[in-house]
Amino acid sequence: MIKCNVNVCGTINRAASVKKGKDGNYLSFGVIVPIIGRNDVQMDMEICVMLDVDKAKPSTLAEGKKVNLTGVLNLRKRGGTQFYYLRAASVEVAGKKDADRLEGTMTFIGKLGKNGVESRADKNGSTYLLFSAFSSDKDREKREFTWVRFLYFNPKEDLEFLQPATYVQVEGDLQLGVYEDAITVDCRVSDVQPWTFDKQ
Repeated sequence: MIKCNVNVCGTINRAASVKKGKDGNYLSFGVIVPIIGRNDVQMDMEICVMLDVDKAKPSTLAEGKKVNLTGVLNLRKRGGTQFYYLRAASVEVAGKKDADRLEGTMTFIGKLGKNGVESRADKNGSTYLLFSAFSSDKDREKREFTWVRFLYFNPKEDLEFLQPATYVQVEGDLQLGVYEDAITVDCRVSDVQPWTFDKQ
């Protein structure tokens, strides 16, 4: 599971329309947010937004409009492609000075990679931990994996549980980038705990 509480400013690329869900009607529309990587490489993140019908009129969410959104962003992979779904709590038309952005915090539950944890030092000589873990989604009978890279500055001392192939729950700041024509997902860790996997 990868769930992020986010603030977003982006441009609508698919106008809002009313859809019927299990719990009633909702508004569905698309938003694009440019993500900047190293060397100013840019990729557009396409987000599918779901919003309660009483939060806005479809006519106010037209293609090309820039909007500010808050809500919960979920990451899921299907057929090798990463998808981003935002369950929005609020939406408003962006001001002229509002810059494109996607920022927030992440809650991650998943499994550490086989390489385990690496200790490194930054430019100031401070120690931090670097590790990767994956969360999985089931697409019919196929498992899809989303990898996240974690950076843990000023780590706690009691981290013996951070062993290869163990399950963890991680909290931290969401960080997005671009690498080899793909959007990367990183997290600056504020807390990490062991997580017990229930197979039932």
